[in-house]
Amino acid sequence: MDLQVGINRDLNVTPKSGTGTATDVSNLPYPLGYVWEDLNTGDKFKLVLAEDVDISQGNACRYTTDFNGYEVSADASGGTADAAFAAGIAIGTNGVTDGNVGWIQIAGRNVVAVVTDGDVAVDEQLMAHGSTDGGFDTSTAARSAEFGWATEADTGTALAIGTVFLDITQQ
Repeated sequence: MDLQVGINRDLNVTPKSGTGTATDVSNLPYPLGYVWEDLNTGDKFKLVLAEDVDISQGNACRYTTDFNGYEVSADASGGTADAAFAAGIAIGTNGVTDGNVGWIQIAGRNVVAVVTDGDVAVDEQLMAHGSTDGGFDTSTAARSAEFGWATEADTGTALAIGTVFLDITQQ
């Protein structure tokens, strides 16, 4: 019998400060940076603060230059995202609004379809796209920039649910 309580994957809440900074997070279900593991699947999720742009479901998120382990961005250029540090995939149905808090997936098979450039082949490693906000591309970067690998080729500009194996827990 499974007694584990889940998380609200669609969480999109503003910290009480309302400024986009996490100065008062007393309204959050867990502390920022908290990692929750689904004991049935082994999938892992992290509670994060969105920065720079709204993050849509299936977007690649990178840690920001604040390097605090919980601020992430899907902004490919001009924002605070650090291209060298993969964070996870946004999972909320309506995404996470800039300055709000929500969940990203950091390990396991992807639970939502992910945005790609239409040129991902089976067994290729993935990194955040260099010019498309929230998109994925075939990795040419160092391990810290990689999200995982595709278990199938993309169709159009997406990889379906269950076709990306993530492991970003090393960061």
